[in-house]
Amino acid sequence: WQEAERKCTEVLMDIEKECVKALFRRGQCNVQLGNHEQARTDLMRAAELDTSIKADVEREMKLVEAMQREVDRVEKPEAQRIVGQFLKEADQRSSKEPVKKKESEREAALGPHPMLGALKAQEAAAGDAIDNDTWCRQREAIYNHFLPKGPPVDD
Repeated sequence: WQEAERKCTEVLMDIEKECVKALFRRGQCNVQLGNHEQARTDLMRAAELDTSIKADVEREMKLVEAMQREVDRVEKPEAQRIVGQFLKEADQRSSKEPVKKKESEREAALGPHPMLGALKAQEAAAGDAIDNDTWCRQREAIYNHFLPKGPPVDD
């Protein structure tokens, strides 16, 4: 089966990449070799190119589906074990109290950013005494003060 699969691949690679017969035969070889995913791909492509072989493709696809069910049956316990571990770890993490941070890491290391102090001072000084446009212009001036100077940098 391996030699036949190799010959079909040679035909598809070297002579005609959409040769229905080579695709169908390679699909059959892959069924016998246990390569169900490659078999499915080849058989479906052969059926797309030539609808007259639909019955033959369906017969082979039943074998591919049976192979897939067997693989699923064998791999199911391992998959359940892995998913169970993830769920167990998630349950352990979700039952713990969230870590509360008093300050961000930056504030803890460097202290609060000077812009925050300027914004708070502007809020305290403004109160209700100024209109919205003036308040927005003052905010814009504060933001612009802390932006880097110079020409914009192209990415």
